[in-house]
Amino acid sequence: MARRERRARIDELLEQYPRLAELRRSRADSLSGGERQMLAVARALMTRPRYLLLDEPSAGLSPLLTQHLFESLADIRPRFGMTVLVVEQNAAEALAVSDRGVVLAVGRIALSGSASDLLDDPRMSDLYLGGSPAGAAGEGSNGHLPGPAG
Repeated sequence: MARRERRARIDELLEQYPRLAELRRSRADSLSGGERQMLAVARALMTRPRYLLLDEPSAGLSPLLTQHLFESLADIRPRFGMTVLVVEQNAAEALAVSDRGVVLAVGRIALSGSASDLLDDPRMSDLYLGGSPAGAAGEGSNGHLPGPAG
């Protein structure tokens, strides 16, 4: 990446993450957990990847920083035109900024579909609040939990 292009990209990312602009002269090891997550995402975006994979980006963050992180993630796709894949235990936050979701239970797909459908699916509560995981009694033959009776 040429120096001018690199400088323009840094400016674009500092606009996306104004907190990093405030901290631009700070050492990475002096940043908070949330600031380090922002820095990690900005560094990943620097090369303009087509895909961005984030593994547990909210791990260890306060609720406020988690909210800011997911707001930032919601803006990445339309702003930078890339696909973002997030592996996250905070399903509600992740699905709120997603188009589609896949929910795993005991290492198997338990639910999949549009994010809005998953957020409204009562089986989500069952999975997260003590319901039967995939592979347990009542599983459908396709490896998914059975749908509502009807």
